[in-house]
Amino acid sequence: MKKFGKFLVFLNAVALIVVTLSRSEALARRGTVGNFYLEGAFLPVFTEKNDSIYPHGGSFPGDGDPGKENTTGIDARGTIGYAFGGRWLIGFSYNAYRTSSERGGYANLSASNSITEYGPSIGFLYGGWKLIGTYIMSSEWKTTAKINQGGLESDQTLTSKEGTGFAINFGYNITLKPWLQLGPSLIYRNVEYAKVSLEDRTNPGNSYTDRDYSVKAARSSLQPYFSVIVRF
Repeated sequence: MKKFGKFLVFLNAVALIVVTLSRSEALARRGTVGNFYLEGAFLPVFTEKNDSIYPHGGSFPGDGDPGKENTTGIDARGTIGYAFGGRWLIGFSYNAYRTSSERGGYANLSASNSITEYGPSIGFLYGGWKLIGTYIMSSEWKTTAKINQGGLESDQTLTSKEGTGFAINFGYNITLKPWLQLGPSLIYRNVEYAKVSLEDRTNPGNSYTDRDYSVKAARSSLQPYFSVIVRF
């Protein structure tokens, strides 16, 4: 049933995109730009490192092979809204960060990292320039890691919850058609999390749910993205 529900959501999203592009193309033929705003910002994630033994990586004789940890994924951010007068934007943003990691050698690792968050947005659009601020009203940060080191296994999921914060999206877009813009974006994000849960599948007695942080977990970043904007 859950898979069927996700399939329906996917079909609705495809239908919305088709209708949006069709309307946008019609507006473009008339030489006008609509006030409805749809933006997707994307950043691929890739790292490779061998720091399982020493923080800077590598090893010395007798340490063994630290193995290379490969991490791949994507950071995707979307905003939909309405631009009053073509300039003052009011909308809603949804952000999704997903990565997976694998490592052999000294400490075998299989891990995943995900952040899901959303909140209302306001912004100002002028020509190709944009400045959009988002209040992140809800964020969940989940990390799952399974490690086997010398026969000692650890299999845990740590979930930080009740995250709040803000994001600022600044960029310049090149107009390819009246309804289509492409360009770079610089996005700053700052979020703090109030609670945490641990699922320890190796030692279930260590698990806990919704424990309050004494010092909130914090995560902030400043990253460049590639943005695609549709106006209809």
